[in-house]
Amino acid sequence: MARGLGAGSAGAHAADSQSARFLTVGAAAPLQQAGASAMRFPQNYYDKLAASYTAKRERLLKILTSAGFTVFKPRGAYYIMTDISRFADPDPIRFPAETKDVRFAKYLVEKIGVAVVPGSSFYNDARDGASQVRFTFCKKEETLAAAEERLSKLHAERIDCPGRVSKLCARIRSRRFLCRCNYN
Repeated sequence: MARGLGAGSAGAHAADSQSARFLTVGAAAPLQQAGASAMRFPQNYYDKLAASYTAKRERLLKILTSAGFTVFKPRGAYYIMTDISRFADPDPIRFPAETKDVRFAKYLVEKIGVAVVPGSSFYNDARDGASQVRFTFCKKEETLAAAEERLSKLHAERIDCPGRVSKLCARIRSRRFLCRCNYN
């Protein structure tokens, strides 16, 4: 853990030093206690939790598919990786980033109101995840409902196009966005 310089009493510095050691060396102790407590929960708690996560996963898979994402159904995680290749690459001037996934994540937050994790953050080489974003489904029903409403706007989202039938217009339409020309 990197720590900066500070001013204060010797006692304050000693306490800071002690807490830093506890945070870096004994960070798992509270988790071990929580795990020991969780082992005493009845089986029906875990059955209900699994059923709840399964229902939320299926709900978010449906929402994302309806919005135009290619989805990868997880077998044991509480998040869903998606492919964003079918969507237009957001304007790099308005959404500056080195990779499409980061631009798309910024676009989703600013224009749609949904936060995602860029896929490139999971790879040594950012280009390997540049066409992916990750959603999580361990959320309250109200949050999933809001995401469904907001992501439904992706189909109607309009982006600039040259205003005439062209290869660019065809590419824009193939990415599930509507262009502003009259050829829709």
